[in-house]
Formats: sequence, C-alpha cells, structure tokens
Amino acid sequence: MIIVETQNKDSRNFLWHNAYEESNRYFGGNAKYKTDRVVHNWMDDDNHSKHRLNTIKIYLPNANTILDLASGCGTCVYCGLKNGLDMFGIEPEMWKNVFNEMKARQYGYPKEWQSRFIVAYGEKLPFANDSFDCVTSYQTLEHVDDPRAVLSEMIRVTRPCGGIHLHCPDYRSTFEPHYRLPWLPLFPKSVAKFYLKILGRPTIGLDSLHYVTKPFVYDALKQIAKNNPNIKLKIIDVDRDRFYEALRKRRIPKFPFAYNIWKTMKHVAQLFRAEFNINIFICVISK
Repeated sequence: MIIVETQNKDSRNFLWHNAYEESNRYFGGNAKYKTDRVVHNWMDDDNHSKHRLNTIKIYLPNANTILDLASGCGTCVYCGLKNGLDMFGIEPEMWKNVFNEMKARQYGYPKEWQSRFIVAYGEKLPFANDSFDCVTSYQTLEHVDDPRAVLSEMIRVTRPCGGIHLHCPDYRSTFEPHYRLPWLPLFPKSVAKFYLKILGRPTIGLDSLHYVTKPFVYDALKQIAKNNPNIKLKIIDVDRDRFYEALRKRRIPKFPFAYNIWKTMKHVAQLFRAEFNINIFICVISK
C-alpha cells in the first residue's frame, strides 16, 4: 500500500504523489507526464466521468442505483451523486479511499457520501443479489485476479432488466496502455519481461495484468448463462452502435460490413500507437 503524506494535506498533492509512486513502481517510464494527466482527470468530478453516465443513460434511461467497480479516485461516483443518482463504489486500494475522503472535504461534499465507498474486491461483492440497476466497470477487468468471477459477480448484483457497462483494454492490441509501449498481441509474458528489462522498465506491473480480450469476455458471459439457464443476456457493442448512429445523423446509408471496414482502418492507423478496447453493454434480460 502506498500512502505518501503531504504537509498541507491538500488532496491534489496527495493524489499526485501517490499516483506518481504507484505508476513509477509498477510501470516506470515518463511517470510525471502520466501523473499530471491523471491528476487533472481525477480531480474533475463534474466532467471526467460524464461519458460513462451518458452511456448508461442511453441503454438504461431509468437506471438510478449504480455501482462503480472499481471506483478508484471517486470521479464517477461523485459525478453520479452530484447529478442525483444513487451511486456506490468499491475500491480495494486504501490510498484511493483516503484520497476520496480528502477530496470530499476539500470540495465540501456531504459527509454521508463517504458511506458510498466500500473497500472490497470484484470477485466477492458485498451486496445482495439484484442490488443495482447497473454496474459500470472502466479499465478494471485486466487488473483483477479472476476476471470470470468478477463478471459473474457483476451479473449477480444486477437486477433483471438492468445492465452492465464494461470498458477495458483488448490485449489483441499492439499497444500496452499502462506501460505506454508498442506491444505484441497477447505478448507471452516471459518474452515481454525480457523486452521490459531491455527498456529498463519494472516487470511488477506486468504480473498484475490479465490479458483479457473480447472473445474471452464473450465466452465467459456465455458460460455464465449456460451454467444458470435462468440468466439471459444480450451483449451490445457500444462502439458499433455509436458508429451507425453517426452514419444515421449524417444520413449516410447503412451498408454491409461498414463497421468492420472502419474498425480495421482505425486499427491499422493506430498500430503500435494506441490500445484496442472492449466497450460493451450487457443487458441482463432475465435471471
């Protein structure tokens, strides 16, 4: 656990030092540049997570009780609470929970909002079945110990007719977003460690990552539904939906394979420079 105290107890300084130490320890590289960007985003509770809540609103307009897994530095939970939503977050890293309390005091948030943050892990959520209209998880699944168990838990705590918004890297990519390095798809970790050592980067971060992919997630969801016949799921590709919605707004005809062609061109343009993502909405039709 990393907790770097600062003399004036300012939440921004506290965040900067802890985020820098964590990034430097696990991934190395230009940690100062990454930390400046992270701090700017995580201090902005009004705007940084709005896109996540807007996505939920598109697919679940009446969703009110929402769990953020994992809530990190609280931007999505605080954004939801400020907009009248019944938000909760789980976060296992203690320094981030300490930061959330500091930021709440600095921003003058209601004291009772702190009860919305719970120290827990995604593999064993401390909530009853059917507790939430929606679960949102952003850039988290690759960090958990057991991604299949986490997906199962997210479905368990989601109500029938609710949903799950899942966004995370797809490790068929040619770029690793934590190290910010060119990467081979599903880079064998023994070789990847040698590559990192040549570049003078720590390998501890690699040990904390799971190579999740869209086929892996789809297969895990299929197996969860197969093991419990009462569960019926519908998976929506959010990026595909957005692509065709953009065509519709421009009055461009929807022609076969348009999305696949666009996606391929985008991937080619981003080779070794940007990560590929999984961005799906899982509708829990029945349980």
